[in-house]
Amino acid sequence: MTLDADTIRLGYQLILARHPSDAEIESGQKTFETLPAMRQAFLKSREFRRKYDRLAAEFAQAQHPTLVHLRIPAAEPEGLHDTLLAEEFLDPALSARPDTLEDLRQMTSAEQRALRYLHGDLDYGAGEALEGPHYYLTTLAEPGPRLHALWRAWGDGAGFGAFLQAGLDDIALRPEIDNGQIRRLAGDRSVESIGEEAALLRRALHNALGPRIFLGIAEAPQAVLAHLAENGLFAPGLPSVAPVTPHPDYTTDLAGLSPEERHLFDAFTAWDGYAYDICRQLPAPTGTPAS
Repeated sequence: MTLDADTIRLGYQLILARHPSDAEIESGQKTFETLPAMRQAFLKSREFRRKYDRLAAEFAQAQHPTLVHLRIPAAEPEGLHDTLLAEEFLDPALSARPDTLEDLRQMTSAEQRALRYLHGDLDYGAGEALEGPHYYLTTLAEPGPRLHALWRAWGDGAGFGAFLQAGLDDIALRPEIDNGQIRRLAGDRSVESIGEEAALLRRALHNALGPRIFLGIAEAPQAVLAHLAENGLFAPGLPSVAPVTPHPDYTTDLAGLSPEERHLFDAFTAWDGYAYDICRQLPAPTGTPAS
């Protein structure tokens, strides 16, 4: 008993994803006596192995995690973002903010899977807008100099102390200058989170020490850069990433605060300080973050 031409033609279409030639149909009728025999022959063929390897590679490419870069103001080594944008491996890239994540959710599955680098003013958890796997990248800076740098960038001519005082009542500014780094790592910069810093710290450390993040220290970015390079996300040896350093006037401006202003400064940096001190003492990371 041999298989008929239609059965052999269907086997080629289902297993090898192509139409057979007349010669292949004739050869199959002479060779295959049963459906299992034809199936086994096709599955063991070089043609099927090449097809399988190609599909596996395409699947792996489609499932490659998206790098979600949480760009914390005044806590990012100079040049890091531009260098990552220039990396071919991280193309295509997309800039996003919390209020544009809904647009990301509306993208097709194919568009989301193709996305390699999501970056911007984001918090931990932003990657949940993606259907596919993702991991995070961020850097933390020493809280005091970071707060001073935010004043220099956003102070509108007010003194350092006046900037701190104004931050108490400015609901747009407060979540950023009041221990803003743990708020971002915890995924909550809402006004309602003010006063909940102990809980935020626990969540921030859970995320920062978890398996889904590349975490670096802005003043000493070499370790996270090496980790990125190890995972093919960053060309090793690039000199264009500069560590974050305190402004030359930081110590003088800090000394000029009144006791009340210094109390605010300490309160606005204390919880970030706990997280920073713990993360700064972590051993250099190795391996690939789990997605």
